[in-house]
Amino acid sequence: MPAFFRHLSEVLYQVLEYVGVNPWVVERRRHTFLHREAAEDVDAHQRGDNITTFHFGSQSEGTTTPGLQSDTDMLATLNHINIMFSWADWQQGRLNLLMVREEDTPPQHYLLQLIDEDIPQPVTHTDDSDFVNDSQGRVFYSIGR
Repeated sequence: MPAFFRHLSEVLYQVLEYVGVNPWVVERRRHTFLHREAAEDVDAHQRGDNITTFHFGSQSEGTTTPGLQSDTDMLATLNHINIMFSWADWQQGRLNLLMVREEDTPPQHYLLQLIDEDIPQPVTHTDDSDFVNDSQGRVFYSIGR
C-alpha cells in the first residue's frame, strides 16, 4: 500500500503543478498576505485602533486554483482584551475574559466570563450592553446582541 500512496502523491503534485499550485506560487501568496496583514495593522494603528489581523486559508496559503472562487479568511484580534485559559493568565489593567466551557455547549465553543481588571475575581454585575448576567451571578460577553 505505501507504493500506492507514493504514486498518488506524485500524481497529485503533478496535477497541482499543472493548475498553477507550485512552490513559487505558494511562497508569493504567503508573502503577499503577510504584507497585507502588516499594512492593515499600520492602518489600524493610524486610526487609533489596537487591532492585529491574521489571514489564513487557501487564499493566503497559495493552495487555491483559479475558478474555485475561494474566499479570503481573516481574523482580527482586539489587543486590549486578554483572553484567559486559566486564572494564571490574568493581567491587571486589561479587559480580562475567562474561557468557560459548559456541558450544554458544543466542545469547540467557550463562554467568555468577565473578570475584574483590578483584582483577579469574577465581575458579578454590569449594565454594559455587551455583556449578559446569568442566573448564577456570572457575567458573560455577548457577541451580536
